[in-house]
Amino acid sequence: MTAPVGLLEGIVRDALDPSYAQAAERRKRERSSGAPAAGGPPRRWFGPALMVFAGAIAGLAVSFQHTVIPQVGAARNALAGDAGARSDQVTALERDVAARQRQITELQREQLQATALGRRLDQQSSLLAAAAAQSVVQGPGITVTVADSGTGVVTDRDLQRVVNALWAGGARAISVGGVRLGPQTAIRTAGQTILVDFRALRSPYVVAAIGSPKLLAAAEKASAITGLGQGAQGAHPDVTIAAAAKLSLAATGAATTNAARPLTAGGPS
Repeated sequence: MTAPVGLLEGIVRDALDPSYAQAAERRKRERSSGAPAAGGPPRRWFGPALMVFAGAIAGLAVSFQHTVIPQVGAARNALAGDAGARSDQVTALERDVAARQRQITELQREQLQATALGRRLDQQSSLLAAAAAQSVVQGPGITVTVADSGTGVVTDRDLQRVVNALWAGGARAISVGGVRLGPQTAIRTAGQTILVDFRALRSPYVVAAIGSPKLLAAAEKASAITGLGQGAQGAHPDVTIAAAAKLSLAATGAATTNAARPLTAGGPS
């Protein structure tokens, strides 16, 4: 059905809301007379109202800084202190476990030394303990210190490469940040923190390795180690390699066996 011509002309003519035309006419009269048109709202309130609003916002910001921010800082400090206390407790428990494990090992050795078969078993146990990093190791070696520098932040992959290069260079035992590496030890990142055997470490990271005198030369030639410190200053971690006349690496905790069965004659070796 076709709309009447008069209706269409009215829609085109009055396309804008009448209030727009009235507002435009009022502004035109204000400009010509220099005063607000009759019925027009005064505009002198706008400046002071804006100043009051800005002052209220500034007051809220100052109040936030004096109340909320100190509370957040106090909560962060409390959490950091609690985490430090928990870490100290864990360290103390680990030392106690290690001491008791040494006592158990000594008692087992005393019992095994009573017979020839026991002495052979004790020798095998010692070899297995050394392979599993469950015995203290002492001897000459080297230290590789890797530290954050500017934008050169050390990552878990960096430490993994350093450790692998030292194993390849002939290291017999390695620790990272005082944590002895064993077959089940992992170096990984949680957030921005590097964990070694689930223990949080901070820069600088000291990697200690016990091995023959050739280990120093191997470390100085390993691109996985020396390459970390190459490039523009501050853009890469700082790397320092030093020889150590005597190192002592503590044993790891007791390894957990998930599944095991005795080998039978003719079985896999």
